[in-house]
Amino acid sequence: MNQKYHEFAGKFLPVVAVSGIVALLIRLKLMDGKPDAFFFNIIFVLMLVFFITMYSHFVLLGEALLDLITRLFRSKNKHDTQFMEENKIVVDDQKGIEMTTEISIDLLKIPEALSIDPIRKAQYQKILQQESDKLSIGSDYTQSQFALYASDENIKALCNAVNLYSKKEEIPNDISVQTKELTNLDLYHFGWNIWNHFRPIKQEETAKLLKSVFVSLHDIDLESIKSHLKDEPKKGIIKIQENLADDQKA
Repeated sequence: MNQKYHEFAGKFLPVVAVSGIVALLIRLKLMDGKPDAFFFNIIFVLMLVFFITMYSHFVLLGEALLDLITRLFRSKNKHDTQFMEENKIVVDDQKGIEMTTEISIDLLKIPEALSIDPIRKAQYQKILQQESDKLSIGSDYTQSQFALYASDENIKALCNAVNLYSKKEEIPNDISVQTKELTNLDLYHFGWNIWNHFRPIKQEETAKLLKSVFVSLHDIDLESIKSHLKDEPKKGIIKIQENLADDQKA
């Protein structure tokens, strides 16, 4: 409301003042330049209008300058606030990254008091136990399959040969196992089951084991033995068996 008043005064009072001055000059002209009381009244009014006009202009100018300064100050504060917030976010992110890095490094640190030896020994014992269990299963399977078809001495010699085979050691040539009622197909199936149980030994080594141990296979070629290991898997007394541990469960 105050600003509108000053705008009105600034716009229209100059017009009134100029109109008054022109009218005064005309009146003086008509009065031959002799001023009277009316002249001084007019001068007073015009001066009053002049000062009001100047005051209005100064007020309007002051308000405009104040508004400009206020806007500049607000803009600067807004920019500074935004800059501080952005810097705060960057600092917070950097702190978060540093904390994450420190946590990651701490997790990777191995306590000095911790020794690897007990873990290494435990793993070694675990491997030995697995190998022992595998050998025990192979020996039990051999005894169960030949219990009715070979002498105790022959079964013991066969178990020793299987033990050497599982360790990839050389098998003596003086082992001669004789069987009764078992065919070569049964012996092939036995050889394949032993090979499958002690993998990853090559089948050529399995063929050598069978040829050197069983008397009935001494004269058969190694390649022939190898090629017939899994013939007719469901036939014979000794059949193909994928898992020797199942024989113990049965």
